[in-house]
Amino acid sequence: MDPLQSPITFSREPQVERLESTAARMAMPEVENRPMKLRRLVAAVGITLAISLLSVFLAGVVVVVVDQARMTYATPETQSPFLRSATLTPVLNRFSSTKYPSRGSDSSSSGAGYGFATHDREFHHYFAIKSSEREALMAALVESITSQLNSAGAQIGAETGDAAEGFQFDYVTGKSRGTIRIDPLKDTNEPQEARAYGQLCPGEVPVSVSIRIEEKWIKSGT
Repeated sequence: MDPLQSPITFSREPQVERLESTAARMAMPEVENRPMKLRRLVAAVGITLAISLLSVFLAGVVVVVVDQARMTYATPETQSPFLRSATLTPVLNRFSSTKYPSRGSDSSSSGAGYGFATHDREFHHYFAIKSSEREALMAALVESITSQLNSAGAQIGAETGDAAEGFQFDYVTGKSRGTIRIDPLKDTNEPQEARAYGQLCPGEVPVSVSIRIEEKWIKSGT
């Protein structure tokens, strides 16, 4: 037979194999891409969460900064001249027993606020006084404090109370507004030792007096 005339045959098997191989390769990326997609999803969630947390943190920082900027702190400059120099000593020395002079404490505190600062002073004294001079002492305390306010250039508000119930009045000086409370005299057993040793003069009684000054300094524009 002439080789040129011999029939030509084509094998289909290699083509089938190639098609199957191509199909397999096309299917594998779908399987292989699942872990990749999961990792990308986790990374995206992590980035979103990190941004959210950073936003919350920055917002908190802004709030703190703004809060601090609005806060007014107590300093010696936010105290009125009256509050710094207020004293009860001259009056108490005038009325106290020579054998049992006044003794006590003078405490102060302060605080910060939004646009204002606060200052407080408290006087607590124990001493002996002639029983007949109770009302005179209370009147002298009021007169002394009002005199000190006037000397400091303060404007004094209406006075309320009496010697039996105590006194209270307000004042304004510069940027400061204050309230003064004078408690009524109270009998006390503090000078027990003095009484036991007979150091008190006839007609004298042991008493205590408490005065509180509350002042608020207000920042301009608040």
